[in-house]
Amino acid sequence: MFAFGGNGFLRIAVCRLWTDEMLPVVANGRMFSIHAAKGGEKNIRLPFKCKKVVDSLSGKIVAENVTEFKAVFSSPDTKIFEYWK
Repeated sequence: MFAFGGNGFLRIAVCRLWTDEMLPVVANGRMFSIHAAKGGEKNIRLPFKCKKVVDSLSGKIVAENVTEFKAVFSSPDTKIFEYWK
């Protein structure tokens, strides 16, 4: 699945909005990645409530029992996460 979040057209098209900004997201049933050209804190919305979200590169748990969480991005930055229902 490939989607962009943050504009009215995609809301009408019923695409999943992972973020409030126009950020590229690539996802499957177990992992997702988000790229941000401009750094800062980003709110990330998940497709379902997750027991655990892990930063795949550091191995650190970044959130538990959530439907959304915040992540801090550098400029530019790509983050890869694993998630579990």
